[in-house]
Amino acid sequence: MTDGSWVTLISLGVTFLFMLGVPVLLVIAYWVIGCSFLLGLTLDNMGAELLNVFNKGFALLAMPLFILTGDLINQSGIARRLSDFAYACLGWLRGGLAMAALGACGLFAAISGSNSATTATIGSMLHPEMVKGGYDERFSAATAAAGGTVGIIIPPSIIFIVMSSY
Repeated sequence: MTDGSWVTLISLGVTFLFMLGVPVLLVIAYWVIGCSFLLGLTLDNMGAELLNVFNKGFALLAMPLFILTGDLINQSGIARRLSDFAYACLGWLRGGLAMAALGACGLFAAISGSNSATTATIGSMLHPEMVKGGYDERFSAATAAAGGTVGIIIPPSIIFIVMSSY
């Protein structure tokens, strides 16, 4: 069997483990260890490379912390208050609920800095309300997805922090 076939088998195996619910960190570790043995690499370099990631700067640490911030904002109820504020400002206009969703996405992205956290949080809150309000289901999903991309251009975004470190 060639190396490519083994890498494919290892990748399919870890994909199956991922679908079974094995934690992502263990799935990645299994894949790295399997491919390291296959390619003849020693595992001595793994610890040194993990240390080098942190020696290059803490910019990559911003990603999980921003996503954590977004989750904390959602769990604490601040996201609901932000969407209520956006609806109070824009809800009286024609199409106000959709504009309020975009405004809430902008406010949430300005705080959390994460596009995925913004889309998941605001989309999960306002998508059902928009469908109840008479909006098309696809339109409300597209509005939440488009509003989540606003986070890239509003500092402090994850992209700005990572790009500034390199």
